[in-house]
Amino acid sequence: MPTNAWKATLILSIMLPVSLLATFKMSGVLTEPQAPETVTLEAVTWNMTRPTRTLTVDEWVNNSYMDNDNRLLSAGVHFEEHFENMLGWPSDGDDDVQLVGIHISVSVSVGFVCSFVANFSDLDDCAYVVLETTPSCMQLQNLAVKRIVNPLTSACLWASANNQSKEASLSALVYWVFLDQNNTDHWMTVDFEITYFDGTAYQTVITPFVLDVLVD
Repeated sequence: MPTNAWKATLILSIMLPVSLLATFKMSGVLTEPQAPETVTLEAVTWNMTRPTRTLTVDEWVNNSYMDNDNRLLSAGVHFEEHFENMLGWPSDGDDDVQLVGIHISVSVSVGFVCSFVANFSDLDDCAYVVLETTPSCMQLQNLAVKRIVNPLTSACLWASANNQSKEASLSALVYWVFLDQNNTDHWMTVDFEITYFDGTAYQTVITPFVLDVLVD
C-alpha cells in the first residue's frame, strides 16, 4: 500500500471511533456519569450535661428523611456509657470517655443503595475521637467497609453497598475522649452521607448532627 494511502487509513481508523463516540454522547445513547444531586437536611443539635461519674447515659438523637417516592433514610446517634477516668484504651488512664453508637439505615423502592459515609469533625482542642474498628463491634447489612481514617482530631468511615441492594444499614461505635479535668465544654459535628440511585439519577442525602457535652 502506498505511504499516503496507509496514513489516510490510519487517520480514518482513529477519527471514526472518536466521532461516533461524540455522536452517541450528544444524542443521549451514551451518557457520562453525573454528580449526585445533594440534599442537606437541617442539622439536629443536642447537648447534655457532662457526668462526673461512670454511668449509662442512654440518650438517642435521631433524624430521618423520606422523598416523594418513599425512599426512607434514618440516622441516629446513641449516647451509651460514660466512663469517668477510664483506665484502659483509648484513655491514657485518667481521661473521661463517652461511648457513642452510630446507626444508619436506608431503604429504596426503586434503584439501589450506593454508599455510606460517616464523618466526625469540628472537635474542640481538648478532645479526640476513635472509631472502633474491631469487626465484631460493627453491624453491617449489605455493606462492606472500604476505608477508615482516624487521625484523632477527626474520623471518617466509608462503606459501599453490595450487589445494588435496595436496603442497607450500618452500626458502629465511637469513643469520644475528653482530656480535661471536668472543666471544659466539648463539641463535635457528625455528618452521615448516604448516596443511592433512584432509577434516573444519583442522590446524596447529608444528615448533620451537632453535639455538645457541657460542664455543669
